[in-house]
Parts: sequence; structure tokens; C-alpha cells
Amino acid sequence: MIVAGEQPARGEFVRRLNEFLAPHRKGTQAPRDLELPALMVDAWLALGRTVTDADVEDVTYFVLGECLRQGYPVATAGGAANGTDGSITFDSLMLFLAKTFKSLLAKSTSESIAVQDHTVLILDKYAHPFPWESTGSLAGKSVSRVFSLAMLTDLLAAQRKRVVHKESVYYCINPGGDLSATQDRFEEIVRANATWRGTAGSAPSQTQFLSHVSSSDIFLFIGHNGGEQLCPPKRILSHSYGPAVALLLGCSSGKLSAPGEFDPIGTPMYYAPHSLCVVGNLWDVTDRDIDRFTVAMLASWGLISCESALPTGDVAVPESSDTKDTAIAGQEVARNMAADVSFTQGRHVLPLKAGQGRRTDAVGGESRRIARTYASTSLPDAVDLSKAVAQARLVCKLRYLNGAAPVVYGIPVYLTH
Repeated sequence: MIVAGEQPARGEFVRRLNEFLAPHRKGTQAPRDLELPALMVDAWLALGRTVTDADVEDVTYFVLGECLRQGYPVATAGGAANGTDGSITFDSLMLFLAKTFKSLLAKSTSESIAVQDHTVLILDKYAHPFPWESTGSLAGKSVSRVFSLAMLTDLLAAQRKRVVHKESVYYCINPGGDLSATQDRFEEIVRANATWRGTAGSAPSQTQFLSHVSSSDIFLFIGHNGGEQLCPPKRILSHSYGPAVALLLGCSSGKLSAPGEFDPIGTPMYYAPHSLCVVGNLWDVTDRDIDRFTVAMLASWGLISCESALPTGDVAVPESSDTKDTAIAGQEVARNMAADVSFTQGRHVLPLKAGQGRRTDAVGGESRRIARTYASTSLPDAVDLSKAVAQARLVCKLRYLNGAAPVVYGIPVYLTH
């Protein structure tokens, strides 16, 4: 498990360190400022209150090694060990780092600096079928999966070169023609976005599919499985380019199967070389619940607006309606979510008080109790896709059967408006 987060205190740490090193640069060939890897500094600062003397000692050894490599005078056991000649001693550097960590931690606490963390899971073939994202310690947090550490490194490098535009979407809804209710729920939503391209109720040819998928930033598939019937996955893998984000919302679209003793394989792996992020379901799901999840995820991420997700007419839902017996039509789902969950410009704000809003089929029963847990949570305006998936689980009526099925492969992705 790897936890990564961006620390706003990085610049302050580097500034203080170079102020400490400034007197030691006189009369040497050392550069103007010591250069340190940004990821290393972020990792040190992410230790927070858990930092120990052993951690500070490790950081001191690393910084001292960088000083020596970049031309700074470093005291050695055989030379000026006390640093009287202007060289840097281990003890003085360690004392400075310990004070700096303590000072920055106190400052960040007093100023309430929010750090958006993301958890990356690297699972073997025995652990990947389990929905770790819905366990108590990870529920509601931004979590994704990668297949290896090398894949994570490649994705982080590719992220700097790719921009995901919300206008560049290719959709394929109900290509088999047998999910008419699902098609009705999403057809108005996709048609409300004039720049989106795609098909609803029919399947494109393989040539059309590959052409549109490779030229779009986002691929939205709503149908059976992961869209393997549209194009053999191996053709997607061999294609030169693919979507930055693939949303595969059919049954078992994110499932990986292990052939004997070999590593598992599945549809997400065929998109992985070209995509920063792939969303899929670990097992089979029911259509109405996963449709609720999809609308909530797209709205929370900011891909669709609350207005485009709502029907034009008012839909009356009785205050005392029984969620077990009430059959809510597809377009009513978005309005019911809006009654209990507010989506505003990509921001997902849950009711401030337990029981506030109408009890509906979209958010009710066990899901409402989950919502109370995050009722006071204030989320940033920009929500990454992994966080949007975590938030959207709350609208599922079957919290674990359907809500825990969607998982994210890849890294956090933000939309560019």
C-alpha cells in the first residue's frame, strides 16, 4: 500500500534548509541551492505526527549524502569532525531537521492546511477480488489500484503529459439493445452535452469504436460486461492510443481472472497501457442500483451538471413511501439524489443533519446511515475520479452487493473545464 499526497509545506521546508546551508557555501563550488527530489520531501512531510527520531536520522543521512554529492563541505570522522572549518556536521543538521519538522507540523495544524491524500493498492491475485475500498479504514476515501509499482511510475510520468477535457467524451449505451430502461435513464443526459459523441441502443462497428475511443479523452460504456462484444480487448491493447479515462460500468467489467498459477488478467489490463484511470465492477450488479451510482459518480466528478441529470418535470415522492415497494423510474433517480445529496459544480455535499431531506429510494436505509458518517465533511471543489467513486457508493440501495463493486484502476484524475 502506498499513500501519496501533495504537501503545501514543501517550499517552506526547502527554503529553511537552504538558509541553514547558506553559511557553508562560502568558498566552495557548491550550487546556489541544494536540490532535493520533490517526492522525497513530500514523503518526509507526510509523516506528520508519526515522525520519530529514527525517521529524522534517516532524513539526515539522505540530505547529508546529497550535500556531499552536490559539492557542499561535509565533516568526516577523519577530518574536521566538529565542523570548525565551515563543514556541515551530522549532529547540527539532524538538530536543525528535527526543529524544522516540529515547526512545520505546528504551523500546518494551526492554519488547518488540508492535505488531500490518495491510497494506491498493489494487490496480488489472491487479494484483488476483495473490495478493500469499502472496508472501514478506506471507505469514503480516494483509493485506486495498480498492477505493479512499475505501472504506478509510468502513470505518474504520463499524467504530466495528458489533460482530460470534460467535452471530449465517447459513449456507448446499451449496445445490445436489451437494456431499454437504462438507455432511457442516460439518453437525455448524454444528449444534453452537445460535444459528446456516441451511440445508444445500437453497437458501432469495430473500426468506428477504435476510431472514437482513441480520439476521446473519456470513454463511457453502459451495457453488459466491459464492452468486449464491441471489440476484442487485444485490439484495444495493440492500438497506438486510447482514452485517458475508461468508465466501464457493466457487470464484472473490472473483474480479473487468474488462469491457474499465472497472474490474473481482465479487461482493465487492456486499457491500462493507454489510460490513466479505468473504472469497473468486480462482480455482477443490478441495473437500477448501478445506474444510480453512475449518475452520482459523473455528477460528483463534475462531468455532468446537476441540471442535466434532472428531468424537466417534477416527480412527486411521498414523504412516507416505502423504499422496498416503491419502483422509481430512471429519470426520477437523479431528482431523488438531489433531494438528499447536493451536487454543485463537481462538489458533493451531504446533508448537515441526520434525517434532513426526503427519504427516497436513491439514498435510504443503510446508505443514509453511511451518509451521516460524512455529514460534516467539507470536500474541495475539484474532486478526483477516485473520490467521486467513493462518494457515489452512498446512493446505492444495496450498499455492499452493488455499492462495493465499482473500483478504480490507475491514479487520481481531475477534469479540465
